[in-house]
Order: sequence, then structure tokens, then C-alpha cells
Amino acid sequence: MLVFWSIRFSESASLLREFERRASNVALRAEEYLLRNVEPLYSLRNLFDYSGEVTREEFNGAARDLISRSISMQALEWVPRVPSADRARIEAQVRAEGFPDFQFTERTSPTVLRRAADRPEHFPVLYVEPYAANRFALGFDLVSGVSWPDLQSLAATGKLGASGRLPLLDNENTGSASAYIVQLPVYARPLVADAAPAPGAIVRGYILGVFRLRDLLGSMFTRTRAPGVDVLFLDRSARPDRQFLHYHNATPGPAGEKIPTIEEFSSGLHVALPLDHAGRRWELWVRPDAAWLAAQPFSRSWLALALGLTLSASLALLLRSQHRRTALVERLVDERTAELTESQRQLDSLMAALPGVAFRLQIDGDRRVLYASAGVMEFTGYPAGDYLSGRRHFRDHVHPDDLPALRRATGEALANRQAFEVTYRFLTKAGVEKWVLSRGRAFYAADGTAQFIEGLAIDITPQKTAESGRLALERKLLDTQKLESLGLLAGGIAHDFNNLLTVILGHANLARLGLPRDAVDTATSLLAIETASTRAAELCSQMLAYAGKGRFVVQPADLNHLLGELGVLLKVSVGQHASLTLDLASALPPVLADATQLRQVVMNLVINATEAIGNGGGDIRLVTAVRPLDAATLATAAVGTDRPPGDYVYLEVHDTGPGMSPAVLAKIFDPFFSTKFTGRGLGLAAVLGIVRSHDGVLLVESTVGRGTAFRLFLPPTAAAAVPAPAGSSGTTWHRPSRVLVIDDDESVRAIAAAMLRSFGYAPEPKADGYSGLAAFRAAPAAFELVVLDLLMPGLSGEETLVELRRTRPGVPVLIISGYNEGGILARHAGGGPLAYLGKPFTRGELQAAVRALVE
Repeated sequence: MLVFWSIRFSESASLLREFERRASNVALRAEEYLLRNVEPLYSLRNLFDYSGEVTREEFNGAARDLISRSISMQALEWVPRVPSADRARIEAQVRAEGFPDFQFTERTSPTVLRRAADRPEHFPVLYVEPYAANRFALGFDLVSGVSWPDLQSLAATGKLGASGRLPLLDNENTGSASAYIVQLPVYARPLVADAAPAPGAIVRGYILGVFRLRDLLGSMFTRTRAPGVDVLFLDRSARPDRQFLHYHNATPGPAGEKIPTIEEFSSGLHVALPLDHAGRRWELWVRPDAAWLAAQPFSRSWLALALGLTLSASLALLLRSQHRRTALVERLVDERTAELTESQRQLDSLMAALPGVAFRLQIDGDRRVLYASAGVMEFTGYPAGDYLSGRRHFRDHVHPDDLPALRRATGEALANRQAFEVTYRFLTKAGVEKWVLSRGRAFYAADGTAQFIEGLAIDITPQKTAESGRLALERKLLDTQKLESLGLLAGGIAHDFNNLLTVILGHANLARLGLPRDAVDTATSLLAIETASTRAAELCSQMLAYAGKGRFVVQPADLNHLLGELGVLLKVSVGQHASLTLDLASALPPVLADATQLRQVVMNLVINATEAIGNGGGDIRLVTAVRPLDAATLATAAVGTDRPPGDYVYLEVHDTGPGMSPAVLAKIFDPFFSTKFTGRGLGLAAVLGIVRSHDGVLLVESTVGRGTAFRLFLPPTAAAAVPAPAGSSGTTWHRPSRVLVIDDDESVRAIAAAMLRSFGYAPEPKADGYSGLAAFRAAPAAFELVVLDLLMPGLSGEETLVELRRTRPGVPVLIISGYNEGGILARHAGGGPLAYLGKPFTRGELQAAVRALVE
């Protein structure tokens, strides 16, 4: 009896330990196997995060590669957010891509699809790979599916999620198979490190990995060894009638074999192991296979009892049993040794091919390094032995500002028994800073105690650099679009106002000239109207300058000479509370510019500096020189960032006022923004437009309490500066000739005709280029002059000019416009007398322009 119970107890304990080891191996392998199968979803999310818009071809190519390396993946799908307003466009676009029957669909039953109902927004399957085996999934609107509430909850976490058991539509649309779908949200802006999405973060869409449950869980046992145990997979997150996922029988029975219930499965020796996967609570129920159990030496203890009646028989049985036990142990050791050798070879090969460093850390206060792959030398500059010996640690390389976030992320992951993903900066031995993406998770003993952390660190510096460049370019494009939009608005308003002011100023001018000498009061009132119109025209000029459409007479100009001419006016503008100093360089090269516009720039900047200083007193300094500009400095400019590096003529206006905060500095060039009294704010906006139109560069530097400096850089020219023109004669002049007046604005057309008539011309007004050309072609020689508006609907002023000269070469033409001449004088030089007169204009200015053309 003693021999019997001894053998019985020993065999029972050995069998129980072997069964528990096999069950634990199944659970670990299942967890590792499932994680490997969902890794492609993270790879696709990186593609969307760092590639912007992803085409169908790009998605299909990446998905095919990932599926080919996956064990049992059925399909990969991209499900974007589509507002209701974009539904028709997206459906038409996909049909044009070669899917003529594409539409958003929903299920009326597990096997029937129909066109999806209209909703505020849709989440359709837009890309699916492979398409041939999953064509009924294309277009399915997830908002109509049973898993939609889970997807909405998943959007708040940014983590991986999974569905329960769902019907899978195949090419026959039968829904006969069961699917397991893994979901990963993609956001409009990539997540920072492993943090949860910010409140209100916009979900761009979802990446779905579709698996056949039978293939996914069944193939795990064909690719991994788990002999001697039956396994039942349950999803405890699902309702009771949908908790069953898969049953694996170590000894397959006949087709149609009945799946055991939980009660049947748990009636004998078994163990239930938790498996948390993608946010769902799975359980693995494991029991020993009947065939394996029968093959164990457990039942032979009864023979030992029978033979134990005699000492010789008992001793013989004991020797035989020990011999078999030894052979079994040796066989098991040989099998485990072969498995470990092959596993080690596969691990070494895989680790060497990884694009980073695989690591294992001890879970203790120091996080001691237990393993580091061969890539650690290239990654850090130090050999793996330095880390394994404890001479160095990975935390020694982490940027000090990022170390708290890294520790917090890993600590929270350990506390919640979750995987972690964190991004941080990493300093190598050579002092090079890298951006690193680190992913990992803790592994636990049977009692739940965390043993060590395993993970992978990948160098993502190129992606970070590309992302930073893209964001900088987006900001620059937004600034440019804002300036262009405001410029178009300002230019359009100024153009229309100039037309109105031309009429007001012209009629007031003509009315005042026609008054009797004793109508002093009326003449005074008309003169006040003219003065107010002139001031309004100056405001329009500033708006046009901001829009880059101011009136320019571009010629070589000496910047020092212009500042010298303004000297007295500048000192008057500065007043008594500030001192003005001019530090002008000698032999300054000329620049191609409009002298009047440059004077406006200087006056606006000096007046701005004077008002900044206020009554507290201070210094204003004007400096000219020739200075180089490099690409780095150009990148910080308020305007002119696209100019080439090189030497420029330099003007600086520096004041010792209170300076500006960064918030104020960011708005100083916005039209009508001002920190002063109401009615100001176009001065610096006009400066910006003038500098832009002169192909110049403008930089601003300001520090609170230390003053402000505006630095203007203009490209030099080799041409000599042109001296200021002499004043024109104001004598009365009459010529009884016909003049063709072409302008689409009826009021401007009428006042221009009235002015021409007042000094002896016979004007013939026309409302557009077509009617003007018809009148001119009817009698080309009858007209001494053509007054032509530059901007007209239909046939523009420049197109009309070309046709006029084609009909009669050399005809004198006076261009009038509320914008600048836009280079038309240079483009059509040599074809005959041609001049430009900006709106609004007085009778005297029109008379002088006409006289210069025809004499």
C-alpha cells in the first residue's frame, strides 16, 4: 500500500504540473499570437499620420504587404468620416475609380444589404484589401452596424478596440461565417506620445482588421504546438448567447462534432485563464485531452498495488517505472531543448532585422537592462554590454524634459496592466538628438506579479522632421492666404472708392471753376469737398499699397537722397519728445522703386515710432547700409521670405519706446489693428504692401521695455538714380479735337468727358471695350487721343489697347485706373505715346497728362 500511494501521489502531482504548464503556455502564446496579428493596424495608422492624404493605390500596396506577413488576416479596411454633404461626391468619386455599383450600404438582415439611409455623417468602408474576397464590405456604413456604439467609445481613448463575434459577408453575401474585427481610430492630428486624445479631438476615420474567427484561432494551433489540451475561447464582454468564439479539440472528432458547454467542459480537471485583448475581456478554458490523459503513467499505480504483494515484484515494478520516467524526462528535455534552440535562433534573426532596439527591463527601482538587441550600438553609440553590466542605462539618454512623461506613461501602463506607447527625445553618445517611439508591455507571473518589461524603441526622427516641416509650411500658407484675402478685399474696396472719388472730386473741381467771383461761400464749400476727397484718396492709396496694387512709377532711386529730402518733414513729425538721428552710409547703391511710395514707408515707420515713444521721451534712429541676408534670416521675415539670399540695400528705423509683446507683434500688419486711438491702423499694413510690391524684405524685432526695430531690405540695381522731375506749367490750354473715352463706370465716364470738354476737347464716351473699338474702327483717324480704363469686364483695358494699336499704330492712349498700371507701360512701350493717370484725378491733372501725350 505504501508503494501504491507513493507512486499515485507522485504521478498525480507531476501530471497536474505538466497540465498547468501546458495551459499557461497556451495562454501566453495566444496573447503573443493575437498581438502579432493586430500590429499591421498600427503600421497603417502611421501611414495616415505621416503621409497626409492616402490614395487607394498607396493603401492597397501597404495592406497587401502587411497581409502577406500576417498569419490569418482576412482583410484590412479604411473607414473615413464623411459628412452628409460630401456623400454624393464620395460615391461618384469611387464609382469613377472603377467601382460602378458603389454606394453607402446598410444591413436589413445579417445577409441582405441596401442603400444606407441619410445621416448627419457616415463612416463607410472606402478602401478594402483584398477586394475580390471582400467586395460586399465596400461601402458598408459602420454607423448602421451593431458595433457603432463601441466605435464611438473607442474614439475617446485612441487605443485598439475589437468587436465581438459578428456575421461575415462573403462574396455570396451569405453571412455564414463569423468575423472578429479589430478597430484603431485615426485622428485629424496625430496623437502625442501615448496620451489619450485631447477633448474634442476629431476622428478622421478607423482602420479595421477583419479576421475569420475560425481561421484566426484555429491556425494558432496549427502553427504553434499545444498537444494534449482542449481549449475553449469565450468573450465575457459579449451577451451570453454570443460569448462563444472558438473550440479547439486536441483530438479532432468527426465532422459536426458537438461543442461542449461550459458545464461539460468544467466537469473535470480544467483551468480558466483571463486574456484581456483590445479592450475586451476574453477567457481561455483549458482541459487535458482525454487521449493525452490516458497516455500518462497515472493508471499504472493500480498495477503497482497488485504486484506489490511480493517484494520482488514490487522492486521490479519500481525499477521499471523509474526507467520509463527517466526516458520520458530525457525525451521531454530533448524536445524542449530543440524548441528553445529554434526559438533562440528565430529571436536572434528577428531582433537583428528590427529597425531599432528590442529590450527587456527588470521591474525594479533601477529598471535594470536584462536584454538589448544588436541594434543598440547603432542606436545609442554604446555596445550592449555597457547596458547589461549596469554601467549605462537607457534613461541616461532620455532628454531631461521628457523623462517625467516617459516614467508616467510606463507607470500608468503597469498599474492598468496595459501596453504603452510613448514618444520622447533621445541623446546619443555623439550628442545627436533623436526622436524615439517606444512601445512595450509588462509580463506577469501566475500570481499576477509583474516580472519584466519588453518592448521596442524605433528612431522616428525623419518622420518628426517631415511633420515639423509640414506644419511650418501649413502655417506659412495660412499666413499667405490671409494676406492675399485681405489684400483682395482692400484692393477691391479701394478701387471702387477711387471711382466714386473721381466723380466727387471732378464735379467739385468743375463746379468751383464755373462759379462767379462773388460766390465765395460756395467756392469754399466746394474746396472743402475737394480737400476731403483728396484725403479719402490718400486712405485708398494706403489700402492699395497694402494690397500690393498701389500706383507705382518705378525707376532707380537713391535712398539716402530720399531721406535727405524728408529730413525737415521727419523732424517736424517727431516733435519735441523724441530725438531723430540719421546714420546714412556713403556710396549707397540705387534701388528700383517708386520714390513716393518709399517716402510713405519712411514717414509711416517714423510716425509709428514717435507714437510708440509718446510723451515719455526717447530716440529714433534711421540707418542705411548694404547688408547680406541669409536663408535663416529670410525665413523669419514678415514679408519677402521667398527672396534669394544676397546683398541688399538696408534701411532700419529703430526706437527706444516700450516695445511690443509677441501677441501684439503678431497682429501689427493686420489692417485696422491698432493699439492707439480709433481710426488708426492702416499705416503698417500699407508698409507691408509697398515692400511686397517692391520685391523687398521686411523684418521686425521688438522686446518689451527695450524698443522696436523695423528693418527694410531692397534689392540694389546697377542703373543710375533718376533726378526728380521739374514742375509742369499751369497755363491754360485748349485743343478742339475728338477724344474717345472708354470706361465701364458711367459716373467716371461722364466726369472725364466733362473735364475734357472744359478745356476744348470733343469727348465721345463708350461703356466698354467692344463699343469703344467699334467707334474707333469706324473712324480711326478722327480721334486725337483715347482715354482708356484699365479694368473693365469683358474686354479688358490692355486687350482693348492691343486692338486699338492694331487698327491704328501709334495712337496716343492715356490709361486711367484705381490700381497701379501693373507694368502695362513697359509691356507696350514703343507702340506709340502711352501714359498712366491714377484715380481720383483733378481737372488740372487730367489736362497735364493729356497735354504731355499729344504735344
